Amino acid sequence: MQISITFNRAAADDSPGVSVFWLMVFAIAILDDGDRREKERRKRKPAEPQP
Repeated sequence: MQISITFNRAAADDSPGVSVFWLMVFAIAILDDGDRREKERRKRKPAEPQP
């Protein structure tokens, strides 16, 4: 709920300069990419032997 309110407020802002909406979209894309890279790293890493 809070995220949708924040996105709506940022999208409705008509001030010049850097848009908060696009900064938030960019930040989410970076986080998603980091999650994707972590999953790929875990798949490639060989399982450690159990004692």
